[in-house]
Amino acid sequence: MDDRIYLHCLNEVCSIGSKPIKKLYASLGSFERIFYASTNELKRCGVRELQIQNLTSKRNTIHADKEKDFLNYHGISVCAFVDDTYPTLLNHIPDFPPILYYFGRLPKTHKNLLSVVGTRKHSAYGKRVAEQVLPPITQSGICIISGLALGIDTLAHKASVDTTTVTYAVIGSGLLHLSPLSNTKLAQNIIKGGGAIISEFPPRLEARPEFFPRRNRIIAGMSKATLVIEAPEKSGALITADLALDYNRDVYAIPGSIFSNVSLGTHTLIKNGAKLITNSSDILEEYSITEKISTTKTSSYVPQNNSEKLILDALDTQNELLADDLAQLSTLSISELNKTLSLLEIHGIIEKSSIGYIRRIA
Repeated sequence: MDDRIYLHCLNEVCSIGSKPIKKLYASLGSFERIFYASTNELKRCGVRELQIQNLTSKRNTIHADKEKDFLNYHGISVCAFVDDTYPTLLNHIPDFPPILYYFGRLPKTHKNLLSVVGTRKHSAYGKRVAEQVLPPITQSGICIISGLALGIDTLAHKASVDTTTVTYAVIGSGLLHLSPLSNTKLAQNIIKGGGAIISEFPPRLEARPEFFPRRNRIIAGMSKATLVIEAPEKSGALITADLALDYNRDVYAIPGSIFSNVSLGTHTLIKNGAKLITNSSDILEEYSITEKISTTKTSSYVPQNNSEKLILDALDTQNELLADDLAQLSTLSISELNKTLSLLEIHGIIEKSSIGYIRRIA
C-alpha cells in the first residue's frame, strides 16, 4: 500500500497542521504509523485535543484500500510534503499543506513560476492589461499560477492556454467540486497543456468561504513572485500579496485609474513598496529573461478629423475613461463627442464597457 494513502486518510478525518505532521513523521517515519498513533504520541507532537478526538473516533470508519481505489478511479494524484515532486518553494513556508491532490502534472522547478491574481469583477482596463501584458510573459516561458476564479484569474490562465504555456490552478475546494463550473473547459485545457489543477482539500469536499484564504497561501507559496492586476481595498488578491510578502517573495502591482475602486488595493501595494509594473518587460527583467517582447500595440488607423484625433490622443494617455472625463480632456461638446464616439465604435476603433468606460482597441 502506498504510504501516501494514509496521509490522504488522515486528511479526510482531520487536518492536524504542518508543524505537528512534520514532527510526527520525523518521530514515527510513516503516514500509516501516524494514522494509527496513540493519543500520547499525538499530544507529544503538538496535535490539539479536538484533532486527536476526531482522528481516534473516525479512523476506524475509513479504509485505506477503498480510498486508494477511489483516488485511482477518479484519476487523482497525491503528493506528500516529503516527496521529491512536492513544489520546492511551498515546502519553505511555515504553514505548508502536508498533502496536495492534483489532476495533471506538478511543476518540476520553481524558477519560472509567477502568481497572478486580481479581482473577480475587473474593469475593461483590467481586462486590457491582462490581455496585453500577460501573453509576452507566458511566451517567454514563465508559468502562471492562479486560482481559476472568475475575473483576473481566468484571464491569467487563458493567456497561458492561448500561448500554449503551462499554467497551474489552485482551487478552494476538493478536486471533484470544481468551481466555478463555467471554467470546466478551461480546467481541462490547463491539464491538456501540461499544467495541473491543485488542491489541499479532500476531493469530496465542496468549497467554503474560509477555504479561499488557505488556497491563497498555496498560490503565493509556490512561486517566487506575485503580480496583482486590479484589487479593491479588501480582496483575496491582497491576501495573496500579503502572504507573499510574509514568505519573503517579491510582489508586483499594476497601477490603475485613481477614480477606480478596483485599483485602490494595487495603489496601496505600490505605496507600501510593491514594484510598479507597466509592461511585460518589467516582469521579464525581474526573472532575468533578456529577450523582451514588445507590448505596445501599434495602430494603422489614421484619425479622419480633429475630433477623432482629440479623442484617441486622450485614450492613448489614460487607457480608458468615462465619457464625462473624455469630454473634458478632448474639449469637445457633448454632441460632437457622442457623434464621434459612435463612428469610432462602428469602425472598431473603440469599445464601451457595461459600466460606461471607453477604451481604444485599435
